[in-house]
Amino acid sequence: MEGEGENSNPIRSESSEQSVEEDKDPRSYKNKPAWVKMIILFAGPVMNILLGFVMTFVMVIATRGADGQIILASNTVTQFDSLAISAETGLRVGDTVIKVGNTPIHTGQELTYEISMQGREIEEYRQYVGGDNFVNRQVVSLDLTVIRDGETMVLEDVKFFAEIAQGTVLGNTDFYVARERVNFGSIVKQTFFRSLSSVKMVWDSLVGLISGRFGLAAVSGPVGTTQVITQAAQAGWYMLLYIFIVISMNLGVFNLLPFLPLDGGHIVFALYELIFRRPAPKKLEETCQIVGVMLMFGLMIVVTFKDIFTLF
Repeated sequence: MEGEGENSNPIRSESSEQSVEEDKDPRSYKNKPAWVKMIILFAGPVMNILLGFVMTFVMVIATRGADGQIILASNTVTQFDSLAISAETGLRVGDTVIKVGNTPIHTGQELTYEISMQGREIEEYRQYVGGDNFVNRQVVSLDLTVIRDGETMVLEDVKFFAEIAQGTVLGNTDFYVARERVNFGSIVKQTFFRSLSSVKMVWDSLVGLISGRFGLAAVSGPVGTTQVITQAAQAGWYMLLYIFIVISMNLGVFNLLPFLPLDGGHIVFALYELIFRRPAPKKLEETCQIVGVMLMFGLMIVVTFKDIFTLF
């Protein structure tokens, strides 16, 4: 972009062969007000996220049952699996789950995701399976807020089967949910909250990587992403669309992280300029840029080698 880098093309006056210095060029990015810079910087990530919202709408209306009708998964329990542990520890058919822990729930997809992500510590649970038989199960415990018979109540320590995937503890949903009535309002609602859940999933993944919950095996670069896209394409267009949404959301959220050379880092410096009415020290910006590029290239190299090693 004109004026975004150190060097910029000068413009020439119509009445003179003299070059006008780039510092006076009104087209130059660096000569724009700070608020205009922020709009420019937000535009790319926001469009990535907005595209994810639009494609989520397509996915919602494309989710059809055997009867050809659109399937909108609600957050109301309608049936349990056989030997469902959650049914033994407080949950009932007809319960509408409105919170998992402190996270609000609006759709069936959110409910499944939060049960999976919030189950972190494995416990032992002795389950009766008939006769004189008991089986020791590995479970996770969660607090659920539900609406039951018109009343809101908190169910403490509802248990779900635990699963360990790549060293990460996850909770498994052991019930089915009812369909939500299909109309324009419910489709928009499902699109909105499923899109927010996708954004949250990207954010949770980043936080999980930083905190150590997820290891390097959970990260993919261009090589690993290409492999996932190939597998999704073989599974059908629906799965490919889902991967498309995740990648688009991922690009948007990741690019808003407050580190140079990402847009989020440039937004921080534009915000500094907006607050203090002057640009941040050039040396500080250059140092942050160099450190950020080194870290990003280092991560890219490590992840790429990991993806190649995984292929073999």
